[in-house]
Amino acid sequence: MERAPRQATCNLDWAYLGRMPYTAASRLQQALSAALVNGTGRPTLLLLEHSPTITLGRRSSSDEILVPREKLAKLGVAVVATSRGGGTTYHGPGQLVGYPVVDLGRLSLGARAYVLRLAHALQRTLRAHRIDTEWSDEHPGLWLARSGQPEKIVSLGVHVRRNIATHGFALNVQPELAAFEMIVPCGIQGSRMISMASVSGELWELPALASEVAASVAEALGLAPREVPPEHMTLATDFDTR
Repeated sequence: MERAPRQATCNLDWAYLGRMPYTAASRLQQALSAALVNGTGRPTLLLLEHSPTITLGRRSSSDEILVPREKLAKLGVAVVATSRGGGTTYHGPGQLVGYPVVDLGRLSLGARAYVLRLAHALQRTLRAHRIDTEWSDEHPGLWLARSGQPEKIVSLGVHVRRNIATHGFALNVQPELAAFEMIVPCGIQGSRMISMASVSGELWELPALASEVAASVAEALGLAPREVPPEHMTLATDFDTR
């Protein structure tokens, strides 16, 4: 996997936003993306949890959802079609979701190199907690580095338009893994989703883990992490552009 650049060139503003509906996070990404396009935004990383949501990527098929939509509605699980790459996945409490909104042109990165940088950052974070993972070109994401049934711990899927990358990654910290039984994760039959908690038996405070992830992502992109108040993320024009 490609090495991260050694020297940070500017800041990556980040905040942990707690639990947020998927559609609200999507609107926030759109606003931050527009700010980058018009020159008033900054490289930004949103870190958060979602309310229970099944998302459909550009390669999803209808048979990847195993539960009738009516039952999902009764369970309070939203279903949302997205513009990101990849297949079907689940988001919910206990999963740390990251949405970097960055200009790949300014980072001198193509889409594939960018995704690999994100994977490297999460691999580094997991390794710090004694969890070794492997990247798969065939099935993009991070998989547990042990034999047996394929076990996925990180999902990645991005969207790039006008050189601006949105969407990002989902790290299974301690979600309810039974929720993934509602879908065929990423359309890969025979695989299963795992979490940091299921591997190690430990539990984490997500805000603290978010700080580790932000530092790793910033380093992988050649940026310096700068934590900002969460309320700054709710206004795409409310940034210090110095």
